[in-house]
Amino acid sequence: MNRRLFLIMLAGLLRMAGDAVSQPADDPQTFCNPLNLNYRFMIDARDGREAADPVVILFKDDYYLFASRSGGYWHSGNFRDWTLVIPNKELPIDVYAPAVFVIGDSMYYVGSQDLRLFVTADPKGGQWTKTANILSYGDPALFLDDDGRVYMYYGLSNTTPTGAVELNPNDNFKEIGSRVNIVYANAAEHGWERRGDDNQLDEQPWI
Repeated sequence: MNRRLFLIMLAGLLRMAGDAVSQPADDPQTFCNPLNLNYRFMIDARDGREAADPVVILFKDDYYLFASRSGGYWHSGNFRDWTLVIPNKELPIDVYAPAVFVIGDSMYYVGSQDLRLFVTADPKGGQWTKTANILSYGDPALFLDDDGRVYMYYGLSNTTPTGAVELNPNDNFKEIGSRVNIVYANAAEHGWERRGDDNQLDEQPWI
């Protein structure tokens, strides 16, 4: 084989290899986060990233994304391009598992186990004020039902179930009635509740 023919064949093989690399796999085995967000690494772990516990809500035709210990939150009009908002210092943004929801023209925010509920009418501007002192809820989740009633769901334990309680938005979000346990661990029958690569049943799951 002469040198010119060899180079032509080599160039053809390289082009084919390049085309194969550039084409999506028919059966991809790995995936990455499609959102290129400027979230942070953990202070105490070189290879651990923050931004756990994400929550997204819709407010006045824009999406808002909150996540644990991210130094701020993001907004987007198309769920693809995101803009970071650094809020005023009064908002405890560097906490775990933030909960956010909307009532009317206002957005409300509380962090896990925090005792303060914050509100804003302009989340893009990043100005928040405390609106109420509330009780402590681990990993909170606020829910506004279509009848106007507000509920707090919570759970941060591997020994107690997750719970729920109604809150009164017209009385500083005080609890109405008793707290109710709603989800119990059942690792003996639920393999997905077990920890570790082998789903070993060595401790109660965090639910």
